Amino acid sequence: MVARVRREAVDSRAEAEALPAVLYVPDLAELLRISEKAVRHRAARGLVPPPVKLGRALAWTREVVLAWLRDSGRAAGTVDVKITLRPYAKDKNRWQIDIRLMNPSQPQTEIRRRMVAPGGHDQKQARTWGERQVAALLRELVGEGAKVEARRRTT
Repeated sequence: MVARVRREAVDSRAEAEALPAVLYVPDLAELLRISEKAVRHRAARGLVPPPVKLGRALAWTREVVLAWLRDSGRAAGTVDVKITLRPYAKDKNRWQIDIRLMNPSQPQTEIRRRMVAPGGHDQKQARTWGERQVAALLRELVGEGAKVEARRRTT
């Protein structure tokens, strides 16, 4: 979802050239259409380009931000997900869900999770439940990626 916002945020060259040469937290927040607090948190987790400190203020050059937006827009896209359902062997009233997707941060690795849908779901409801689990799985991956990056910076 963030990637779509980034691509839509700078949709023309004229808008890109209208950006100030140095962007501060409020400028980047407006550009990305997120709060200033979210920009600071993303900077701390390394999810935006590394800022330059000007006194106490965080700042980015226009070129760095535009290059980052282009790169993240190119890398972003839909995640290739395959969801397979079959009756759960231990309880035929439940569905086993096999979720397979490519890791968005490491495209050469595949992630595979097997889950059992809650009881009382028919096949369509179980698939919908599984699709919601994909979103949670991706959020978990983003959190793990930020933790790994933070560990890398401290060592």
